[in-house]
Amino acid sequence: LQQPGTPVADGRGQVVFAASASGRVAALDTGTGALLWESPARAGQVVAAGYATARVFLDQGALVVLSPDGTVFTVDPEHPDLEPRSG
Repeated sequence: LQQPGTPVADGRGQVVFAASASGRVAALDTGTGALLWESPARAGQVVAAGYATARVFLDQGALVVLSPDGTVFTVDPEHPDLEPRSG
């Protein structure tokens, strides 16, 4: 990930999630460091000034990502390949 923000661990401490300014999200196994999955970029644009980073939070089992450009989206860590749907 390019310029990842502060990572967040799952409730069991077995997986760490991080997001980049482009809205790309990655999941890493805490025991081995292996990449479990990585999503495509989802932000409208990457903020180029300074060290703008994304923030990722866990909320009721979902990852909520806030990109520096204002894009907000969620990812189901159990099914990260699902395409976003509008409400």
